[in-house]
Amino acid sequence: MNKPSDRLESFDHNMEAYNFAIDIQKQRIQAELKWLDDNYDNIDALKYYFLSIMNFNNQLQYAQYAARLNACSSQQIQGMVDQRASLLYYNLQVLDSKKFENKPLKAIIQMLKTQNR
Repeated sequence: MNKPSDRLESFDHNMEAYNFAIDIQKQRIQAELKWLDDNYDNIDALKYYFLSIMNFNNQLQYAQYAARLNACSSQQIQGMVDQRASLLYYNLQVLDSKKFENKPLKAIIQMLKTQNR
């Protein structure tokens, strides 16, 4: 691990792991977007979805939020879905910008290895 090529290779592996984690997050978001699109007209499923993504401190908060959701019209629920989908789509774009491009690093590592450094 004393060679520069070994250190750079370790750094490269860390960047690959980071990019892999981003890809997994993107897949999760894409699956969630697909589910929202497939269930856009299923209001009961959408209400359950919004209840499941919220974090509640106690049962009273859960009950209050459920009552608010039940009071919403179909159009209001679908509007909430549109807002959630916009947020998820934005998150996809942000994740794309956070990925590392490590092809130049791979070339440098290969060059150092051929020079036995």
